[in-house]
Amino acid sequence: MERLSANSSEPYATQLAACSVRSRVAFLLALAERASAEIEAEEGVAGRIRVALDFAWRWEEVGDVSGDALYESVDGSPYNLDDDDGINEHMVTANQKFMVFTIMSALLYTSWHAYIAVGDRVFPEPVCEVGEEDIDQAIDYARQMPVGFNQVAVDRLAQYCIANHKAADDKDLGEPISRETMMQVADWTSA
Repeated sequence: MERLSANSSEPYATQLAACSVRSRVAFLLALAERASAEIEAEEGVAGRIRVALDFAWRWEEVGDVSGDALYESVDGSPYNLDDDDGINEHMVTANQKFMVFTIMSALLYTSWHAYIAVGDRVFPEPVCEVGEEDIDQAIDYARQMPVGFNQVAVDRLAQYCIANHKAADDKDLGEPISRETMMQVADWTSA
């Protein structure tokens, strides 16, 4: 089911299609930051989420993190036989699973673009299943979070990307956008 922006009859993925890759990634990472702020999990889980988001923002802001490193921050290292070194919805309470889904969607979307940015066309699962429609899927997940979702803030983020980060085509990487900028634009506490 596609969710629509409060300010448009089009899904967010369609609205943001004329924006740079980095602006679409920053849009989802800002949403993931909000979701991560609401997770009350054991320290190890919260730490893994923080490391993964920091990796993703590093790719956004600097570009020196590989798609593999981003993917492994979500799914765990293929060299580690411990199945608990990734991020998944089983690590948190049932009330927090949509927060984790929102975060994982943003991280996998970032990983997908990191692979594409260096010319890779073969991706591990589930990165191979990621597409632009994941923008709307992440928003659907965020809307189901028991706390923390703010439609006005999401619309502000989309409007910022559209106004400031138009691109010649949807593959244009664009300029990096800082985490701080996106958090200031979102201003999650105001309605």
